Amino acid sequence: AKANHEALKALGPGDPEVQNIAISNGELATEATLLFARVRGEIDAVLTDEQRAELAELKDRAGDRRGDRKKRRQ
Repeated sequence: AKANHEALKALGPGDPEVQNIAISNGELATEATLLFARVRGEIDAVLTDEQRAELAELKDRAGDRRGDRKKRRQ
């Protein structure tokens, strides 16, 4: 991804290589998303019910903080 970013900075907006970089970025994003989902599944498989509840609570608190930050930006 970093190499693609550097390449984009060197190209003009009408350069045909921009499309190839965009496709590459999409493929990298797809791979990252699939890896994230796989790892989440592997982690979930070994968590206890108590750990799952704690994780859910942490996610809720993180979501609350994100909402607070959005409100402050407005």
